[in-house]
Amino acid sequence: MKLKKIFLMLSFYIVSVFSLVILILSGCGKGNKKPNVDDIIISVEVQRFDLDARENLIGKKPVEVSAMKKSYPEFFPIFSGQILEIGEITDSSYTEEDALTDYFNDPYVIELYDSVATHFPDLNEFEKQMEQSLRYVKFYFPEKPTPKLISFISNFTYAAITVDTSVLAVALDMYLDTGFKYYKSMFPQFIYEKFKPEYMAANSLKTLALEYFPYQMKGNTLLDRMIDNGRLIYFAEMTCDECEDYQLIGMNEEDEIWCEENEPEIWNFLIEHDLVYSTQQGEFNKYIEDGPNTSGMPVEAPGNVGSWIGWQIVRQYMERNNEVTLDELMKADDAEMILQMARYKPRN
Repeated sequence: MKLKKIFLMLSFYIVSVFSLVILILSGCGKGNKKPNVDDIIISVEVQRFDLDARENLIGKKPVEVSAMKKSYPEFFPIFSGQILEIGEITDSSYTEEDALTDYFNDPYVIELYDSVATHFPDLNEFEKQMEQSLRYVKFYFPEKPTPKLISFISNFTYAAITVDTSVLAVALDMYLDTGFKYYKSMFPQFIYEKFKPEYMAANSLKTLALEYFPYQMKGNTLLDRMIDNGRLIYFAEMTCDECEDYQLIGMNEEDEIWCEENEPEIWNFLIEHDLVYSTQQGEFNKYIEDGPNTSGMPVEAPGNVGSWIGWQIVRQYMERNNEVTLDELMKADDAEMILQMARYKPRN
């Protein structure tokens, strides 16, 4: 089993009897036309591993895990072995159950499980969002399996994970809102300011996209990485009705607006500094990873501006090539082709 960590549409209007077609580009990716998926029957109920563990394992000495293993056959080995990193225990005097007993009786762990239970007594809104999103996923990718949804506590290590394609699990301890008592001591502000429930759906969908379509570009230039990140964001955009642009890219709202207002400057910076086709990953990672800012650019420039530009390139590629399906986009391996066929032009 594998663990993997995380639109603008052209509108066509007939304006005269001569069939003159005017292409109108909508701004900032809002208002994308999505297919009607009402006839696709998908029902989502998140399995609350976190609440089941709180009820059956927290404070128990010793813990009895057989029922949890039966209820979560795919997920429990991942939780124990890779989330908690218990792994294979060779000392016969200290079993997996002993390690789990120690973990689930730790006062800090008990407090964390209590905090999640209080903050998330139910997941109704998330279930509603994901039910509609998974209908879109099934429409665009009918051959892909629909994953089971599970909520869990990751000890602040993952926002969402997949177990192969069978499980999509969301870590609720990463969405307790910015005022949660432990965030400030564990994370910089540009990270924890996004630990809000409003980011759950977008993060989960990007994680699912990465499971379905792992990196497969021909090269390893900044452009390759930008386009690959951009299409993961586009996947989430096309499968989420309620996700805002800043949630899709994983920025705060002000930073995403800054990118919109400075799109030409960002692109020109990458061109002028010979970064687009750079293969020096250590040099270009700061443009495709989260950060408080991007060194060398104005202080207002957030991290991950390269992924944001990659997303805009993908949007324009899909606008100008409306015969290309989302499945074909996600399987494409030529970033240069996507850039050229996008005829990318910054929009400000």
